[in-house]
Amino acid sequence: MRKLNMRRKIVFIIAFLFTLCAMLCAPCAMRHALCDEGELSPKQLIVRAWEAWGAKDYERTFYYTNQCIELYSEEAKREQASLKDFPSTEAIDQYITLNAVGTSYFIQGEAYLSQENIDEAKRVFKAAIEEYSFAQNWDPRGWFWSVREKAQASLDKMEGKVEKIAVEKKPKIIRPPTKITLYDPGTNDIVDYTKYGYFKGLGTDKYRYIVKDPEGLALAVGEGIYPNTSGVTWDPRYRELKKQGRLDGNHWDFVNTDDLEANFYKWSQVPEPTGVKLFYTGMALERSGLLRHAIRAYYAIAAHFPKSVGWTYFHTPWYIGQVAIDRIDYLTRYNPELGLELRGAKIFVENGLDNNIANDKFYINPGRLVKLNFFEKLKKHLLKNRPVNTGRVVRQIGDGKVDLVKYKNGDWQLRVEGKPYLIKGIAYSPAKIGQSPDEGTLEDWMQADHNNNGRIDGPYDAWVDKNYNNKQDADEHSVGDFQLLKDMGCNTMRLYHHASNKKLLRDLYDRFGIMVIMG
Repeated sequence: MRKLNMRRKIVFIIAFLFTLCAMLCAPCAMRHALCDEGELSPKQLIVRAWEAWGAKDYERTFYYTNQCIELYSEEAKREQASLKDFPSTEAIDQYITLNAVGTSYFIQGEAYLSQENIDEAKRVFKAAIEEYSFAQNWDPRGWFWSVREKAQASLDKMEGKVEKIAVEKKPKIIRPPTKITLYDPGTNDIVDYTKYGYFKGLGTDKYRYIVKDPEGLALAVGEGIYPNTSGVTWDPRYRELKKQGRLDGNHWDFVNTDDLEANFYKWSQVPEPTGVKLFYTGMALERSGLLRHAIRAYYAIAAHFPKSVGWTYFHTPWYIGQVAIDRIDYLTRYNPELGLELRGAKIFVENGLDNNIANDKFYINPGRLVKLNFFEKLKKHLLKNRPVNTGRVVRQIGDGKVDLVKYKNGDWQLRVEGKPYLIKGIAYSPAKIGQSPDEGTLEDWMQADHNNNGRIDGPYDAWVDKNYNNKQDADEHSVGDFQLLKDMGCNTMRLYHHASNKKLLRDLYDRFGIMVIMG
């Protein structure tokens, strides 16, 4: 019995020593793994810091941010001292170190705040504000944000300085699904612009369309189409909708609603450049099934306002004339019953791939709409599935699994493993309700497993709320976004920034056939 007790004591001591050794060695192994990365650049450190913070891995978060601060704070201060204001977007790459160090302090502040270490959070937020006030960080939604501004907002929130702004509740406007009924549909099926004016400088940068008979052209095109944009005010339905208050509000709220007649009337009278007005007017007409009138709206852009420029969400120029021609091509091609074709149309923008519209040079030919005869319709029908003769490949970009090739006829094609690849994609970045990137509460969706079932929530546990009651009923099974995307025909996912769970992305491809493009 004494020997047995002695053995038990020895086993217990060995087990205790082994556990103690493991506990002591684990941090060492972690430090060794981190040190094996060598000296990283400021950009590499901040990428890893964001990944660690997204996964709520505090040890790695503080390791990478501390490394960035210790190694690069002096250089960051020199960059800060050289500035009197925020650098321009074009010059921001010259201040990578400043941005990384300032962002490191901000990430630390958010991490301390998450751990409820308020004093340390205040200290590092103040350091970001006072010492690195011109630091900026890239937001995946398409802009740079000020570290100082976000740090100050977090400080104000901690110190209770955030004022509650009273929001005036406005009565809800009922927007029923409607279709457009034209009061003045115009007099011509196809408007011959040469009857009402003449084209000058076709295909050159000196292009102009000179209107000689604006009244005749207005009668021909019908209401809502330039130069008949004020014609809708005579439309009884316009007056009725205005009286009902259905035209009240910002015009950008009248783009995607199903109240198509309200969209149409609203956009005909908004204070936007005429090319922009016509495009969204055309969209409403197109969605309402008035395809011929929509084509008139799009063609009016190409003829009168081919140099119109809008701006995307990412503040890049959007050339509306080019898009208008594309819409006409699409509508005539996929609606052969119209019997129409746009011929000779081309708008080329020299220097159109930069963000500076001041250096743009437009070469314009709006082309002409023609009505197809019987034989032309028959020819189009017989040849519609005939493949394009592209010729041989004359240029190749990339030589791995994915490449981009140019053919002899000038066409380009994206290929995967030598086969044509048509992107049917989506930008994917799900957020749990209540989380916000602006509040610093947004978790990394690639790591989120709130129900602790060993599966990532969005990709594998998402479900369809069929009855819109905001809860998962017994017959609403967890399907997962990956399966839903596959069922929708998606073959490509565009991700911003970091891939913190490559095993997850590998499964996305292996089981669901969806490839990934990194932004």
